[in-house]
Amino acid sequence: MTNVAVEGMAFMVFFCVTSFEEWLMHRYLMHHIFLGWKAPFRSHTLIHHHIFGADESYYIDNHAEGEKAEHKRHIRFAFKYGVICLSAAALIALALKSLTGLPVFWGILAASGLYYFLYEYGHWCMHVPQ
Repeated sequence: MTNVAVEGMAFMVFFCVTSFEEWLMHRYLMHHIFLGWKAPFRSHTLIHHHIFGADESYYIDNHAEGEKAEHKRHIRFAFKYGVICLSAAALIALALKSLTGLPVFWGILAASGLYYFLYEYGHWCMHVPQ
């Protein structure tokens, strides 16, 4: 099997793994205080869900004109958490490459990066429909 095929398979598998990781983070880190770490819970559950509810406030267009700019700041994932996620993916990729000898690093990193970008873009589009 060629290196490109192995990287492609790693990309496809890890794209699904990243989706599961995102669900775990959302479920346990962003909706609960996890091991005393309050920042993700506070920024997501207490602030984001307060601003963007399950009613007409879900869409930014329904917010008061003076609040829109401030509220847009609370749509995206904090950049530092994206860096943490991509760094974790890089460490996992390096570990798998070291353990198996398979060329999986770039496929895993690309899958994680693309998933993060698509998640952010999709989430933005949900709250700020054009």
